[in-house]
Amino acid sequence: MTLLAAALCGCAHDTPVFLPAARVGPTDNIPIGVVTGKSSAFFFFSAPPLGDATTQAAMRDARSKMDNDGLINVSVDHRSLCFPVCAWPLFSYVRTTVTGTLVRYFKDPDVEPPKAPAQVALPPGAMPPLSEQQRRLEELFSRDPAQAASFWESLDPDVRGRLRDYVLSQNGVLSAYDTTFKAPADDARPLKRFLRWFVPRYTAYQLVFE
Repeated sequence: MTLLAAALCGCAHDTPVFLPAARVGPTDNIPIGVVTGKSSAFFFFSAPPLGDATTQAAMRDARSKMDNDGLINVSVDHRSLCFPVCAWPLFSYVRTTVTGTLVRYFKDPDVEPPKAPAQVALPPGAMPPLSEQQRRLEELFSRDPAQAASFWESLDPDVRGRLRDYVLSQNGVLSAYDTTFKAPADDARPLKRFLRWFVPRYTAYQLVFE
């Protein structure tokens, strides 16, 4: 009789959890209230659960209490009621309770978010500036030199000549005595790799870093 009574009573199991506070971005948290949220679900054998007992569901319930930007200092309590025992349940009920502090994020009104660079609007038939074409060539080279080569070949011969002169004039000095192109030795590594590819391939100069 004692075993039967114990089986009919089932069992209960509590799992408390504490989630520490966390900040999101360059903000300060302004507490606006302590709230509690709950979620629950019934489980019968292997059938899909009736309800949602996840922590996320309980947090959504807590945040629905008032307008807010986030929930911090959250404690979570999972309570399970099982029959006959939690190890081999035929029926179980799970309830999740969360308690935390609702906050507003205070942002410095004097700090403006970064703005995307303005796009240059070109009239029909106009070519992008040489600086933009060099940037595009370097970008393609960093991904795949074959793509950079295809882009170079797609340009008109006149554009290629002007772009060639621009790259040389912006990144080094042409020798007055021979066919040497001297580039600064302290250039960034990606630029060095680009010049090692570009100069011997598309110019008549010999690249030297000094």
